[in-house]
Amino acid sequence: MIPKSCTLRRMERTDVPALAQGFAAQGWNRPASYFDGYFDDQDAGTRQLLLAEYEGAPVGYLTLIPQAHEGPFAAAGLPEITDFNVLEAFQKHGIGSALMEEAEQMARRLAPIVTLGVGLHSGYGPAQRLYIKRGYLPDGSGVWYQDRQLHSHAECGNVDDLVLYLSKPLWVRDGIRLRPYQPEDLPAVLALFRETVHRVASRDYTPEQREAWAPAQPDLPRWEDSLSAHYSLIAEAEGRIVGFADLDSSGYLDRLYIAADFQGRGAASLLTDGLEARAVGLGLSSLRTDASITARPFFEKQGYRLLREQRVERNGISLTNYAMEKALPGQHIETN
Repeated sequence: MIPKSCTLRRMERTDVPALAQGFAAQGWNRPASYFDGYFDDQDAGTRQLLLAEYEGAPVGYLTLIPQAHEGPFAAAGLPEITDFNVLEAFQKHGIGSALMEEAEQMARRLAPIVTLGVGLHSGYGPAQRLYIKRGYLPDGSGVWYQDRQLHSHAECGNVDDLVLYLSKPLWVRDGIRLRPYQPEDLPAVLALFRETVHRVASRDYTPEQREAWAPAQPDLPRWEDSLSAHYSLIAEAEGRIVGFADLDSSGYLDRLYIAADFQGRGAASLLTDGLEARAVGLGLSSLRTDASITARPFFEKQGYRLLREQRVERNGISLTNYAMEKALPGQHIETN
């Protein structure tokens, strides 16, 4: 909850003089020129700047980039919260928590996990405590120094360049959490897919149809290429993969499968919610899918409308499915 008399909004260039003055008064080097590159990024759509105002005066800010550029998450395609600062006189008023809460909501539209790096000297103490309270955990790669992983017994200085990286899952519900698909997940994903088709869809499709749909020898290159190219999510619970789904850049929901013994426990809704958040974040106006007979009732409950019944061919066998579509709300990023 945003504290009384505190407002969160997009940072503008006109906010910088007051911010720079506030930081200079407490001995921090944040001249107006420090923010120039940030605004260039914001104009280009590669960074979002979030400002906190208290009684009309700028008192803190943070930035969110859609993909981490440094550290252990640099190649993971995950958003990163960077350069998070609240003026000392306004710390411990809930303003930092409000900034973090809004940044996490913004990040949820981009990925199921948000990342950040925090310095290790005492100046970062308040931030360290805040991150742990909010559920951030170290990634396991140890500390980094000057953007390099610091190995055992290596020498370094306890300066701003000494960083510990943390992450937080943003999509967690009823013990189920979402994370990005990784190539090493493919064997488990394929096993789940085949078992789900042959067990869950057995009331709607014949054994011959199910075998054509989910053969014992799948087209591995096709699966590898599409899951890697799409926005693909894994649902985990009880220490295992219990579902997966993927979305292409046009808004087509290609696959949604939940383990046969995990049906009806919320994994499918969590996955579709995660994909829809991503689609809204990309500015898409609708989602489309081709739902099986078995899955059609679920998609109808999720707000999809039927476009048409259709016959498709899988390995020479004809199957029935349904073209369906769901309208999405307009994109909304700024908070006032």
